[in-house]
Amino acid sequence: MESIAPEVSNTICIIDDDQEFLALMRSRVSKIGYNVVTGLTGRELFEILETTPVDTIVLDVHLPDADGLELIGKIRKHDDELPVIVETADSSGELGFKASALGAYDYVEKPVDFGRLEILLRRATDHYRVVRRFHDLESSLSGRSGLDEIIGADPKMQVIYSVIENVAASDATVFITGESGTGKELVARAIHRLSTRKNREMVDLNCAAIPENLLESELFGHEKGAFTGATQRYVGCCERAHRSTLFLDEICEMNFALQAKLLRFIQERNFHRLGGRERIQVDTRIIAATNREPMDEVRNNRFREDLYYRLNVVPVNIPPLRERPQDVRLLAEHFLRKNAETENGKFRRIAEATYEILSIYEWPGNVRELENLISQIVVLQSGTVIEPDMLPAHIHQAVQLSDRQTIEPEPGPIVSESNEKNIKPMWLVEKEAIEQALRIVGGKVPEACRGLQMSRATLYRKVKKYGIGL
Repeated sequence: MESIAPEVSNTICIIDDDQEFLALMRSRVSKIGYNVVTGLTGRELFEILETTPVDTIVLDVHLPDADGLELIGKIRKHDDELPVIVETADSSGELGFKASALGAYDYVEKPVDFGRLEILLRRATDHYRVVRRFHDLESSLSGRSGLDEIIGADPKMQVIYSVIENVAASDATVFITGESGTGKELVARAIHRLSTRKNREMVDLNCAAIPENLLESELFGHEKGAFTGATQRYVGCCERAHRSTLFLDEICEMNFALQAKLLRFIQERNFHRLGGRERIQVDTRIIAATNREPMDEVRNNRFREDLYYRLNVVPVNIPPLRERPQDVRLLAEHFLRKNAETENGKFRRIAEATYEILSIYEWPGNVRELENLISQIVVLQSGTVIEPDMLPAHIHQAVQLSDRQTIEPEPGPIVSESNEKNIKPMWLVEKEAIEQALRIVGGKVPEACRGLQMSRATLYRKVKKYGIGL
């Protein structure tokens, strides 16, 4: 084994049993600006991979101790993204196509066209650099299964955790959006509990739960005699949230006239109680939330544009549960433990077959629906394991309907990766298409489904069938 180390950091590993050709390759590749490590055998290849960071492998198909095509699979197990450029003396291109089907980045024919090889090396190392950068970013955002009372390990949730931690220390106004049941209030409480205002209780007001004619009084308070029935002074939410956090849930339900008064309060942090003359100044941090699409409400003249921009200083959008199916297991286990403690239930775990159904179901009610489901099973059912037959009929029906949305023949038995005419079987084409789609969208299942024109249920079934990692 020999190595040459020019000033640049990119490293190419070249494996070939012809020492004269290897010396030529080492010389030419190092001259175009790469570190070069070389070996004569398959064994030396894996010795290099164990000790040296490599950006691309140039691999001969014929080695004294190994078949180069078989080595491609072993390299992919070591590093699934590491590019392999295969060398072949086969001018028909047959071995090159076979290598590509097994996962090689590309191939070059001997005698090697060094101009083509240089282009391939640039492309391969650039590709690998981008992939590593993506994985580094993904790793930096992953690793946590929750924050405060929020549960979720999905990369989208990791971004939200980072935003919560960064914004909590400030007094910036936060606007939380997301479907009903996704956990908007939990995000608001997490921001409050991580802030300097945590020693005072957060004040929350659900704008959809208060009658329209009482909402202004609930928000700003009123003096005795301000209106019929106002028999004494009432301190509103804005005043109670002094030196604390005011969480305004379902803000888009507020009428236009009151929105104008709220806007002025946010700008000036002072207000009058209804029927009062005293201007009351408060130090309040505002967090708002809605399950609607705020810009749609603005366009339809149901929400003031100036209020939207005043609230939307730090936007936080919580993804629906159907877009992070990996979190279903975490959440279900959390709710099962929670219910076991409060209900003194006997259930200890959830069957794998049950998880499979739960991960396919679309969860229109999001996390709240999942929590209610687990509570319902613990209260109404008996046993130690939550089995599929304990799930409500509507969940089974929804999963079956989703599974029928894409009508297609089942792949045949997986017996070999090619036949004597080198025609790829359809299952292999399909497997590679799914793997490529997931790589392109960074593992985002909904985007992959749209691109593949495949239902979520079908995709999960095929991912499991082909052993594709998510």
